[in-house]
Amino acid sequence: MFGMLKSKSKNQEPKARFYELLEKYKNGTITEAEAWELKQLLEEEKAKKEKKGQEAEALLIGLILIGVLLWLASRKE
Repeated sequence: MFGMLKSKSKNQEPKARFYELLEKYKNGTITEAEAWELKQLLEEEKAKKEKKGQEAEALLIGLILIGVLLWLASRKE
């Protein structure tokens, strides 16, 4: 599922961090600070996809974003 988010970009360092955080989230090893960072990156990526008219990708990112937000909310209890 996360492979669909990959794109060819000259700016690989931030992308590498993005995928590292996605992998940690998927594996359940993400920290709260990393989850906040991932939330920010997901929001930015979603906005880029929406601007390009890539609705399916934006929707997928939005769903992952909801998952991250729910995870963060569960940490506050």
